[in-house]
Amino acid sequence: MAVLDLRRQSRLKKIDVRGTGVTRLQLATGSPIAELALPGTIEELFLENLPKLTDDGLVLEAPENIKGYRFTGCPNINGYDILKQLHEAKRNGNGKLERFSLEVDMEDDGTILNEYFDYGTYTSSGANDNSHSGFRGKVRLNKYLSDTEMQRYRERYPELDIKLPEYTVIKHIEDVTDGTGFSNLDNKTGYDYSNTYEPSGHVAIILGKRHRCLGKKTAEGEMTICNLHDQDSNYFADAENINSATPSTLTEEEGDVFVYEPVYWYKGVNDFLRKAKYRIYSSLENEPTKAESVKLMQDKLEAKEGYAIRVSTNYGTLKAAEMQTNQNIYYVVNIKGYKQVHYIE
Repeated sequence: MAVLDLRRQSRLKKIDVRGTGVTRLQLATGSPIAELALPGTIEELFLENLPKLTDDGLVLEAPENIKGYRFTGCPNINGYDILKQLHEAKRNGNGKLERFSLEVDMEDDGTILNEYFDYGTYTSSGANDNSHSGFRGKVRLNKYLSDTEMQRYRERYPELDIKLPEYTVIKHIEDVTDGTGFSNLDNKTGYDYSNTYEPSGHVAIILGKRHRCLGKKTAEGEMTICNLHDQDSNYFADAENINSATPSTLTEEEGDVFVYEPVYWYKGVNDFLRKAKYRIYSSLENEPTKAESVKLMQDKLEAKEGYAIRVSTNYGTLKAAEMQTNQNIYYVVNIKGYKQVHYIE
C-alpha cells in the first residue's frame, strides 16, 4: 500500500496526484483544499472535514477501484451520492467497495437499509469492522417494518437511529361507493395500487388488539369480561387451538357480547379538491409527534368578493373554477411548502 501522508500540510488548496501509484491519501483536518484529483490506484477514499472541497473540485479517475470510503464534515459535497456511485459499480460487477462510514439524515422504506446491509465499516479508531455496516445518524422509516426486520437492521447498524413511522395513513376516495375505495399508503395496497387492500403498520397492531368478548355483571359496579376466541366466538380464548377451547354460550345466559376496543390515536384530514379523506391511526401510548403547522384565521385571509368556486367538476386552475356571483366570497390561502391543508368550520 502506497500511502501519501499530508496531515501536516494544513494550507494546501489544490492536490493532483493522478499518474502516481498512491492507494491512500491522508489529509490535514480542516485544510482549505478546493481541488482534489486522485489516481485510479486509490483504494481508500477518506473525505473528512474538508470545508472548501466541492463536487466539481473532486476528480476520481477510477472510483470502481475504491474498497473503503469514509465521509464526514464536507458540507459542499454530497457524500451519499458518492456512496451510491461506488455501490452501483459494485452491483454491476466492476466495483470493489467493501466498507464505508457515512452519517445520514434521511427517509427510507427499508430499501436503502437492505441494499447496504452486507458492507463492512470502520471502528472509531479506524480499524476494519466486518460485523456492522456503515450508516450512522438518523433514518426515519415511512413504511412500518416488523420487529424481526427492525432487530436485524439495528444490529447491523448500531450507530444508526432507526425510527418507525408513528402512524399509518389510509386514503378513502369518496366517489367510490362500492367499498373498495380504500388505499393503504404504508404497504401500497388497495384502490390506488390496483390490488387488494391489506392492513399493516399501526392499523394491523390496533386490529390485533381488538377482540370479541363476553361480559356479565357479577357484582354492583363490577363486570367480569372473558375474551372469545378470535377464530370462532362460540369458544372462549382459553386455548390457542380452538379444539381445546371451552365452548361459550352467546344467548345472553353468560352475558352480553362486546368488542374490546384498544386505545389508539386517530385523526382525519379532508382533501376537498381530490374528494378524498385521509384517516391517520397510531397505536402508540403517547400522542404522535405533531407536524409543523400554521393556523390561519378567516380575518387574516385574502378575500375575493363577488365570486364562488365550482366543485362539481375538476378544474385545472383556480381561475377556471371561478364563478361570478354577487352574494358569495371566497378566500385565498398560500399553501406552498405544506403537504396538507385542513379546513375547520
